[in-house]
Amino acid sequence: MEPALEIEALNQLQSREDYPPTSESEDDYAQGNARVVIWRAVERLVEEDAFAQMQMAPPFRVGYQIDDDELVVLRILAWPSLARSH
Repeated sequence: MEPALEIEALNQLQSREDYPPTSESEDDYAQGNARVVIWRAVERLVEEDAFAQMQMAPPFRVGYQIDDDELVVLRILAWPSLARSH
């Protein structure tokens, strides 16, 4: 498993006293915004066909995971086609 990516700016934001509070069931402020940024970045990479240069085993999933939350799959590329034999 890849080591977690530490982003110092997010760590500093979380330690600020004016950091917006959240309830137990909500993403915190930084995580919620990070999810939007990741989603937009992945969408742009897909639009620009950035994954075309990679060898993709079907199905090829693009996603992310923050902290210990579940893996979020944003897109499935190279979906296998099922040929019907008659």
